[in-house]
Amino acid sequence: MTPKDTRKGRRQLKPTDLGTPVKVYYNLHRKCFSVLSHHTGRVIGHVENIRLADVQFHVRQSGREQVLREKKKNVHAYVLGLIQGWDEAEEGPDGSPTFDLGEKISYNPYVAGHFWREGGDRVDETDKYVLLTNKQIREINQ
Repeated sequence: MTPKDTRKGRRQLKPTDLGTPVKVYYNLHRKCFSVLSHHTGRVIGHVENIRLADVQFHVRQSGREQVLREKKKNVHAYVLGLIQGWDEAEEGPDGSPTFDLGEKISYNPYVAGHFWREGGDRVDETDKYVLLTNKQIREINQ
């Protein structure tokens, strides 16, 4: 059984989840990221932020078409990767950034059927680590 944070009713990830292949999406109802096991499709945790490696970006086109048709959001776009850490502070005690954040990666079903970098270039995968935080996806410069 997955442990729960009783304060928010959120499932917590466990240290054994490091390296686990997952799908991550922003959960509009819980106002955090939902983390699904890539193998089972079940939610294994909810986090404020998560760091992933070996990242791929996936959009289920039939889900996007439904959003365009009904003008109602649904879960159809994911970030896939291996868990490297979660709920880590973005700033150190002195206010300096913990991570050297690179380009922002975005997705909006009303704009395009794929994820894109700030400059508008399509992105399907990246060899950089990625941080999902504050409803954003950011590459991490290493």
